[in-house]
Amino acid sequence: MNAGLSAAAKTGPLTGLKVIEMAGLGPVPLAGLMLSEMGAQVLRIERTGTSELLSLPDEYNIDRHGRALLRLDLKRREGTDLLLRLAEKADMLLEGFRPGVMERLGLGPETVLARNPALIYGRMTGFGQDGPLAGRAGHDITYLAYSGVLHAIGHADGRPVPPLNLVADYGGGAMMLIAGVLAALFQRSRTGKGDVIDAAMVDGASMLAVPLHALTAAGLWSDKRGANLLDSGARSTTPMRRRMAGTSPSAASSRNSSPNSPGCCRSTSALRPASTTRPCGRRCAPPLPIGSGRNHATTGTCCLPRPMPAWPPSCRCKRRSTTRTIGHATPL
Repeated sequence: MNAGLSAAAKTGPLTGLKVIEMAGLGPVPLAGLMLSEMGAQVLRIERTGTSELLSLPDEYNIDRHGRALLRLDLKRREGTDLLLRLAEKADMLLEGFRPGVMERLGLGPETVLARNPALIYGRMTGFGQDGPLAGRAGHDITYLAYSGVLHAIGHADGRPVPPLNLVADYGGGAMMLIAGVLAALFQRSRTGKGDVIDAAMVDGASMLAVPLHALTAAGLWSDKRGANLLDSGARSTTPMRRRMAGTSPSAASSRNSSPNSPGCCRSTSALRPASTTRPCGRRCAPPLPIGSGRNHATTGTCCLPRPMPAWPPSCRCKRRSTTRTIGHATPL
């Protein structure tokens, strides 16, 4: 057993809370980490005879950070009996196995809660404990696809872009699991009884998308990817490369190192900042905000934004204090 932070050294709102974390991947380890960072005393149960998916030094292994570690052979009666005795004194147990695994080990909710009725038993799966997809394996992108969230992420002219494993695994998984067990903890303070929290990543990902569904129902969001305010449909939410006009990114950083150099704003009026709005065409009125890129409905004149001059990044003139360095930006 490798002890992490001692109980006496723990501080935070969850100080004194005892949590058993069944070792796994993705959302459950993150939930255990966050509970530990909030002061809980977390014991991570790892299987004997198994190796970590990633062999990381302890200082970089966040799956073990802040926990005490105990290796058990849960296929032997001695291992399960020891875990049940530990659960009798614990406040929470978190597990992320496939549905039915803990039951086959003799560690299902009914068995554990019979030994400790005040225990909060948190379960994390992809599709829930029952239903037609309950036994199916999946990854973050799988749950995003089933929930419809994946379709909404990306540019209009490309494929959907997986947002790493941040949305289903961590947002829809770990965060929903934490919300569930903390809500059960509050309920226990009033009733004295524990509970079973069944968190599913496909449900959590769907919940995160509820505001977008509401906007769609109200006619304020299009189902077309890349056509909305937050999905790169607006210039303000489109990744840009920033550089000075007429220079490469490397040259922009080395130019104008002195306020008295020829390119400094003291001597180059062309680099002085312009107004935040300007007319985009002779027949187009009124002026539109720079960066809007909209078509004027009445005249048909294309209201494309014109490049906005900016101060050189190294300019130290007092006039820079009234504006931010903007430079030319081109879509990635």
